[in-house]
Amino acid sequence: MISCLRLRGVSQTVAEAGGEKRTLAPLTASLPAGMLHVIGGPAGSGKTSLLAILSLTAAAAQGDIYWGARKLSTLDPIEAQDWRKHNIATIGPASALVPLLTIRENIKLAAAVQGRADAARRGEAMIAALDLGSGLDRLPAELTESDIRQIAVVLALCREPAIVLADEPTAALGDAAATAIARLLRTYAHDRHAVVICVSEDLPMLAMADNVLRLQPP
Repeated sequence: MISCLRLRGVSQTVAEAGGEKRTLAPLTASLPAGMLHVIGGPAGSGKTSLLAILSLTAAAAQGDIYWGARKLSTLDPIEAQDWRKHNIATIGPASALVPLLTIRENIKLAAAVQGRADAARRGEAMIAALDLGSGLDRLPAELTESDIRQIAVVLALCREPAIVLADEPTAALGDAAATAIARLLRTYAHDRHAVVICVSEDLPMLAMADNVLRLQPP
């Protein structure tokens, strides 16, 4: 069983007048499955760059990424897109929801796109666990921003990805909602033996973390 996402000397740079600027210092780390990994660090330490590299939407300037024995950093763009589709879920903003569909219909759509009929059932169960079941037959515009942000997390998890990448999933949430999301992400990592990686400095997320990785500016 594949049980670890590994980074070896991964770094990133961006073009700057007269040369290049490093945005992520060389990083070597092991991120085992079955754990909630929280990435922290000050502004400019490369958290966003790291998530882009891990999602295979950006190539690292140096270094390699491994999933088991497979070197993901050598995949060509088409291979990377296909691998990402089947293995990675990114937790993004509320725009992931289709505004003209109810929450239940959004979940069914996500399940259909993934081609897994049981995904809708899992999604509705997660919604219930977050105590948001009363909103299943409402449109996104009828819900609070907090509810929508939590539902966006559910849409990502119901597909059962092997790797979950989240950028500030609890930002702007109250303590109760943030704790519920952090607990849901940790439970998913443990129960599904998945690699869950979240960029966050929120206390509820840090409190739930199995592992905290702090980046420093390059």
